[in-house]
Amino acid sequence: MSENLSFKSLGCCEYGETLHMMKSHVSNEDFKNEIWFLEHPPIFTLGTAADQKHILNAGDIPIFQSDRGGEVTYHGPGQLVIYFLLDIKNSSLGPKTLVKTLQEFTKSLLGHYSIDSNFIEGAPGVYVDNKKIASIGLRISKGKTYHGISINVDM
Repeated sequence: MSENLSFKSLGCCEYGETLHMMKSHVSNEDFKNEIWFLEHPPIFTLGTAADQKHILNAGDIPIFQSDRGGEVTYHGPGQLVIYFLLDIKNSSLGPKTLVKTLQEFTKSLLGHYSIDSNFIEGAPGVYVDNKKIASIGLRISKGKTYHGISINVDM
């Protein structure tokens, strides 16, 4: 996979537009493995396991029903979003292994910046002092992944 992987920095992108781009990319016959780096304007996204009651006070922040796994995630300025558009059909990466790999990647990345982080059993994501610093939510369709991780950098 690594010999056929490209990276894209997309800047600030609306969530709905980005979701459309991801779906288009993974359904393309000329699919290429890519990792996208970006930021979203303020938005709450609801994963397939989300309960909208967990959004206590959205105010003027839009709420978007997403097709990714997971629960409620806030995206906004100061958050690094990394989307993994990967063909995993012929790899040993099943959903649980992929989530675990992304958690380990995030923990390693934070460690590079001297941030001590950990995992909480039964709660996907990465935590610092029992507060979530990174969320993970994926969708796998026909052996291709999209969505990924969001890391609170300066929020």
